[in-house]
Amino acid sequence: MAGSLSIRKIYVDSRFKTADSYSDAQFKFELKESVQLPDKCVCFVDDVVIPHSWYNIDANSNYLYVRKYEYYTDLTTPPLLTDHMITLEVQNHTFDSLKNALQASLDAAFGSNLFTVTKNDRSGIITVTIASQYNCKIFTDAELKGTNDWSGSAYDSSNLMSANEVLGVLIPNQGISVKTSLVDLRRYHNVYLSSPTLSSYSTLGPRGENNIIKKVPVTSDYGSMIFDSVVASHDWVNVSKRLLKTLEFRLSDAYGRTIDFHGIPVSFSLIFLIQDD
Repeated sequence: MAGSLSIRKIYVDSRFKTADSYSDAQFKFELKESVQLPDKCVCFVDDVVIPHSWYNIDANSNYLYVRKYEYYTDLTTPPLLTDHMITLEVQNHTFDSLKNALQASLDAAFGSNLFTVTKNDRSGIITVTIASQYNCKIFTDAELKGTNDWSGSAYDSSNLMSANEVLGVLIPNQGISVKTSLVDLRRYHNVYLSSPTLSSYSTLGPRGENNIIKKVPVTSDYGSMIFDSVVASHDWVNVSKRLLKTLEFRLSDAYGRTIDFHGIPVSFSLIFLIQDD
């Protein structure tokens, strides 16, 4: 027989995280008193408030892998390949500043007056054009993870740290001009809240994670807050017979990387209910 609930709602705010917490996106939250949950108890995550304060280009996603093809007069001779891993300026970029950052990085790596970077505000794409005696290429993530003839600096294929998803470098492309797909300045489409304390390990995340307790769509632009509430009665986790004292939480992207909120706190509510038979 199900018991009764002594606590029906817990308000969590990362401003009150424990001293040994890593950040506002990976933290521990100590309850003032232990909470014993009865049998047939479920938990909903509600009243979520998350700051859209992460940069679309940060230190974990600011690399591009660029190749220059230099052709000889004798067209039977294979072109000379020059590969450089370039870095984009870390910040929250606008369409304009991203285009300018790409131009500056290409100039720094290959020399000025070789590449020209332009943007199309209507289509949301960026075009990289090289001088007429050359061709160029920006490697996609799929190409870098597969077999290739990259000759630049060594890289970790399991952690490319590339800006390809933001810039829209998704389709293999080579030529005098290389066009991106749609530039995605938002970067993250969803934020995943996980908790080893509350999870019943009955969910499967994009990469097979089994301790996600809430998926929050990114519905605001940089500098605003993201709000999310319970909209589906089935969006609960089974927490029967748990003894709660120290709660652990982590907010990550679809790849499981902890998000950097740059010191801005997050908050949400935990609602506990007795599940009917």
